[in-house]
This record gives sequence, structure tokens and C-alpha cells, in this order.
Amino acid sequence: MSQPEATPPARRPPAPKAQIPPELAEILAPSLQVGLGAGSRSAIVHHWGGESKLTSSDKVKASTLAGASAGLVGGALRGPRNILPAIAVFSIFGATGQAVVNALPSGAAPDDSNSKSSWLDSRWSPVTPMTDTEYATFIEDKILKLDVEVSMIDDQLAALRERKAQRDAQEPRQEGS
Repeated sequence: MSQPEATPPARRPPAPKAQIPPELAEILAPSLQVGLGAGSRSAIVHHWGGESKLTSSDKVKASTLAGASAGLVGGALRGPRNILPAIAVFSIFGATGQAVVNALPSGAAPDDSNSKSSWLDSRWSPVTPMTDTEYATFIEDKILKLDVEVSMIDDQLAALRERKAQRDAQEPRQEGS
């Protein structure tokens, strides 16, 4: 009985090469996506009558279209197979982001009596604002602490040198005895 010859698996044709070198695409893609997304949203909003005339659903639509245009550029830079997924993902990101912004309170009428002047005033902030005099006092305290540490180290060095000198003075006597 003869066995049928094993046929090698069919090879895929090589993928078409990108028009742009990958190193350049890695640099250009993020900046073009952000720039095109922001610029196209501004153009769409301007074309539709300005930010003040748009409803929240119009803003979501504008951000969706801007995301799609940014996805188009990003997908095109990464190759033809990536265009449609990039358009879909960036459109979803644009719509979701705008929907979240629309859902946040606008803060049109803040209560000035209880409002905080800066995010630094938050009790959760690890950074506190300082006046110039507070900063100068803070720095002077730091310098004073460093001076104390340096003088303590100098005292320790002097004590070590004194012990060494005493030890060196005693060693010749022990050899001569």
C-alpha cells in the first residue's frame, strides 16, 4: 500500500508592507490621532453652529465623528486591516468620553462663599500652598538642621581622630617594652 504524500500546509501570502516605516508610525500615530480628533471636533462643532447651540446629544455625535476620524488616521498608519477596528474603538472612546462630560455637573453657579480657590486647598492634597515668608522660614529650618548634622559629624570625626592619635601614641610604647 502506498501512502499519500504529505503536503505542506498552504502558506499565507506575505502581508503588504506598510507605506510608513514602523518607527515613524510609532511617533506619528499618537500625535496625529489626538490632533486630528481635537481639530475635527472643533470643525464639526463650528460647522453645526458653535458650542453654545449644540445639545448634549449633538456634542456626543461630534465627539463620535472626531473619534472616528482619529481612528481612521491611526488605523491607516498601522495598516489597512487596522482601519475599521480603530474607527470603532476611537468612536466609542469619543462618544463615551463626551457622555461622561455631559453627565458631570456643569458648575455654572458655584457658591463662592464655600468654594475652594485651588485644588491645593483640598484636605486630600499632599501639597500645601506656602507664602514666600513661610517658604523662607521652611528653608532656613532645613539649613539649620543640616548645619547641626554637619557639626555633629565634625564632632564625631574629631573624637575618632583623637582616639586614633592616642592609639598611635600607645603603639610605639608597646613595641619598645
